[in-house]
Amino acid sequence: MIIKQISNDTFKMADKSFLVGRNLGPIQAYLDVEEIINIALENGVDAIHPGYAGLARRSDFAQRVIDAGISFIGPSPTAIAWMADKLVARRRNVYEACRQPCKGDITSSLALLRALPVKRTCFYIKVAEAFELASQEAQMLFGDGSLIAEKLIEQPR
Repeated sequence: MIIKQISNDTFKMADKSFLVGRNLGPIQAYLDVEEIINIALENGVDAIHPGYAGLARRSDFAQRVIDAGISFIGPSPTAIAWMADKLVARRRNVYEACRQPCKGDITSSLALLRALPVKRTCFYIKVAEAFELASQEAQMLFGDGSLIAEKLIEQPR
């Protein structure tokens, strides 16, 4: 298990834990792919599970783990890339191809697929600001600031 802070109680449940990102903020530390790979190689780690947030949605991380000769516990880098891009996922029906239950359906927002908060804005003047913020968050967490705008239908029934 990788951790940012020693005081994190979660690490106590792991057989072994490794401190990452000594000079980085918590998000940057967790997403420091090279440090994670180096720690894994230095400690003879056999496999890496990316967790359920940022790294789980980064195909480059999955590929880097595989390239380092470490087993990646999760979908293939190609499947991750398809699922991370809503338009590609719709075209390829990747959710059906996975044959696993997914939260939501293929019409749920890209932000939800990536576990980001949906930016809801009611005033046209705030749309550009909301897009910029959402794009920055996506770029920081996933290395891709792509966004999709969809109509919000409140109380559809």
